[in-house]
Amino acid sequence: MTEQNYILDFQKIFQQLLKSWKFILGFVVAALIVGAVFYFVSPHKYKAKTTFILRDPLETERNQMLSYDYFQNKKFFADEIHVDEVMALSKSSEMLAAIVAKFDLYKVKGNAAVGILTNNLEVVRNDTREINITYSDKDKNLSANIANFTRDYLQQKYEAYFKSLHQNIISNLQAEIKAIDTHILAINDSILQVRTQYGLSQELLPTRNKNEAAARSNVNLEGAKGMEILVGFTQIKDNLNTKRAEFATLIHEYSIGLQEDKKLGTFNVIDMANPDNVEELPNPKLFFPAILLASFLLACIVSLIKIKK
Repeated sequence: MTEQNYILDFQKIFQQLLKSWKFILGFVVAALIVGAVFYFVSPHKYKAKTTFILRDPLETERNQMLSYDYFQNKKFFADEIHVDEVMALSKSSEMLAAIVAKFDLYKVKGNAAVGILTNNLEVVRNDTREINITYSDKDKNLSANIANFTRDYLQQKYEAYFKSLHQNIISNLQAEIKAIDTHILAINDSILQVRTQYGLSQELLPTRNKNEAAARSNVNLEGAKGMEILVGFTQIKDNLNTKRAEFATLIHEYSIGLQEDKKLGTFNVIDMANPDNVEELPNPKLFFPAILLASFLLACIVSLIKIKK
């Protein structure tokens, strides 16, 4: 078929549609009337949304405490694994039960409260690690309150998980420090025995190899042998004290924010759910144009079929 034939066919279709303009107009008006009746009679829902970005709890606290020029911490947002943990919490039956209990939904929605909640509550993550929580309900206030409560619940549970995880790490570090302290006490006893055995009670203990040569020059051959043993014990003790200090520093870092009444601020809230700023379902800005377009296309198709017959 040539390009000219295509043009002629298009002109013919357009002429046929012009002949049926009354039918098309009536069909579109009827569809709009039916749509308007449905829109104003059917109960509306209001969709509230809150959005947040997950922060890394420990790194965020370090930023707050170590706000110096030398501390260039670039890891602000949480890793994918942390986001997965929040998403896993959002699918728990415990969260649904908490929402039902908080808003007494069995009284408001009846026995189907959990099913209604499940169908209307959505927790979705996007490619930029933002997490959106939406809830749809006939009540604007209830819709916004459930969305915000769900976010706060997830934050509370996630931070509790984080705190318990770090509490376990702290317990292990404290056990390591206790073992080091026991070892240091044993070394102190050994040092005392060496001093007594080699007659070095009045000699200064060599520390980190400083003044070792001078210390050896002030004693006899037997005393020098004892001094060499003391040097070895001193180095071991110094290494243990260094390791103990490192563990103590880690305990301090992991202890940040472990107070039960303190929020870590792991959720960086971008949007709060607000009853005055909710999405109406169905949205009239989309609903009526969609009916207009769909009814017009359907009327055109019906008109062409009728003319062809």
